[in-house]
Amino acid sequence: MASAVPINFPTPTEGSIASYDWTDVAEGSGYVIFYGTETRTSTASTPILINTIIPSAGDAGQRFIEDNQTWSIDVGAFNLPKIVNGTAYVSCALKKGTGNTYITVKFQKVDAASATTDISSTIQSNTASTDGFNFLVPAALTKTHFKKGEKLRLSLGVSDGTGSKIWYDPTGTDGAAFRVYVPFDLDL
Repeated sequence: MASAVPINFPTPTEGSIASYDWTDVAEGSGYVIFYGTETRTSTASTPILINTIIPSAGDAGQRFIEDNQTWSIDVGAFNLPKIVNGTAYVSCALKKGTGNTYITVKFQKVDAASATTDISSTIQSNTASTDGFNFLVPAALTKTHFKKGEKLRLSLGVSDGTGSKIWYDPTGTDGAAFRVYVPFDLDL
């Protein structure tokens, strides 16, 4: 007589769990926060955007960008295709100079050959009214597809105002956190 209970049971496999904020699922997009910091070697300092808080090579509150400069700050090359779509936000603290101090923000796509394509217009913030002024600057991004190996670039500048500086501290311990919020389409 045959047994009704199987002798060999299949080995259970591990399942995957993906957690999304309900608003992100409803909208079909989610924000990734990138933190401004810098790498430093004996010959150069390079500003970067990373998605993990790592204390910078500099001291907390160190100047990042000074008067009348614009820096190109890249996210490392993407390992998977991505789509940006929506409004990005740049949050940073500014040491006010002696003139009408404001910041400018522009996002670009950088392909594997280092050619750039603007994916936002250049946005100028309002004028800083006090020292330590915190900005939250919105930038509407054109829906853009990134291939593996391409980069997202933020061009960030400080205009006018002798003595003005954008400060940064990825950990935000001195109130000078420099963060960039980028909307990505979710592949659900």
